[in-house]
Amino acid sequence: MRFFGPRRERVPWALEWALPPGTTVEAPAFKYRGHFVELNSLTLSPARLVELVDWLAKAGMNCVLVPARWWPALKSRLLRHIRRRGLTLFIGHHNLDVFLPPEKYFGAHPEYFAMVGGRRRKAISGGPPQICASSTGAKERLIHNLLKFLDENPEADWIGLAPNEGEGWCECPNCRRLGPPRESWLRPGRMAGTNQYIHLVEAVANELRRLHPGKVLALWAGGATLEPPFHKPRLPENVVVAPFRPEDRCYEHAIFDPSCSTGPPHVNALIREALVGWLHAVGRVCVFDFARRHEWRSLPKLMVGLIREELRFYFRAGVEGVFTSAEWEDWGVYEPNLLAYATFSWNPNISAESLLLDYVDHRFEGAAEHAERALSLIEQAMGKFARPGEAYPDEEGLKVAIDLVDRAKAELRGGMLLKPSKEVVKALSLWGVNLEYTRRDLEAALLSLSARKAWLEGRGEEALSALRRAIELDEGTIKLVASEVARGAVLPSEQYLLEPLRARLGANRRVLVEWEQRMSGRS
Repeated sequence: MRFFGPRRERVPWALEWALPPGTTVEAPAFKYRGHFVELNSLTLSPARLVELVDWLAKAGMNCVLVPARWWPALKSRLLRHIRRRGLTLFIGHHNLDVFLPPEKYFGAHPEYFAMVGGRRRKAISGGPPQICASSTGAKERLIHNLLKFLDENPEADWIGLAPNEGEGWCECPNCRRLGPPRESWLRPGRMAGTNQYIHLVEAVANELRRLHPGKVLALWAGGATLEPPFHKPRLPENVVVAPFRPEDRCYEHAIFDPSCSTGPPHVNALIREALVGWLHAVGRVCVFDFARRHEWRSLPKLMVGLIREELRFYFRAGVEGVFTSAEWEDWGVYEPNLLAYATFSWNPNISAESLLLDYVDHRFEGAAEHAERALSLIEQAMGKFARPGEAYPDEEGLKVAIDLVDRAKAELRGGMLLKPSKEVVKALSLWGVNLEYTRRDLEAALLSLSARKAWLEGRGEEALSALRRAIELDEGTIKLVASEVARGAVLPSEQYLLEPLRARLGANRRVLVEWEQRMSGRS
């Protein structure tokens, strides 16, 4: 039996099942192996959530996180399925504004909310402000509302207390004494709010332990609270860091790889130091990382080997759990990554090669050898890009990637010639559409770089020709993405896929007009 994803499984039919004699005992490497549904608002409906919950249990995972602001609406549909499968229910995500909404309290109690720039704020950059951590009234109301939420939703095993999105930590004199806002050593140019946040967590955790001794309070280490506190906090044993969420990391190298110098200097090394700091400060830590990112725009960043090595590192470091997330529409593209999280969170000693071989043998039966070679070529093609879809390092790297993608496309065509089952043909076709999209995207990026290089070197006509070709490719790619044939091969998202493509297209069109005008002036 193999469970590739929701409604994607292979279960042989038999009149009866016979198990071999003997006893086999297995224990998972990580105590908690979970899936966040926080990013699934784009394409994961409540009905699909039930199918996701079913897959989590079948794949050996045991924890599901649902945002607190969504849970009351989803409870009637999901709770029975979560309990039937014995999953840990983690209700959390960004939720300070759920338990202390500014639209309800700011009018009468502006002192509950962060002072930024000399005045109390009802909103920061269009979003809710952080809480004034030194306000006794704010803490009392926050604790009251959180405990009331638990009274109304006693099924929650874990409850998260996560800062609101963004920054905006309080600058009032009392909060400055708790921990003045300062530049983060992890994120230069941005502020850290860990010390104020820990003060809130301490207050809530003690009351939670007293009134709900069986509940776990999850502390959020990400964004402005990614770096650990300077001093070991006084936290009771019911607190776990969940999630520790690496921000702006490099996906070319593993989190522990000392050779990584991508982004801000040695970003992965700094994140690793932050993880070690949280393990020392709290002890219990669960890591969240992405099997896919919206910024990748459905480009096939396969990371089975990298995921395995990172989970081995986390296990040795004493991490208690690992979490990931996915989107429904491009699940098939990132399916190997998702299976890697499910498999290696149970046993990180299984080799990446054996996982992939087992996957292609069952997922692409009748065309497995071609699929294996195609996926290997895809992983090589995208492996050198730290953040695919955002920026590409150089022309040579893009040329190598395009060649590898072309070879992968040829392998898919070879698999189709073997006339496998309809299910396998569908899976191969999905990859065919995705690789056509990927090839176009990489070539357009290469042409854009080549055009700018030619222009700087005074080869105007060559620059214009390359830029026009890049524009044509992006125009065709947008049509491909918008068509029904691409559904399932790319995420049909305006915000995360089409808008970035249109932005690149618009920028190239403006540059083309400028260059044509300059060339016309020269003649």
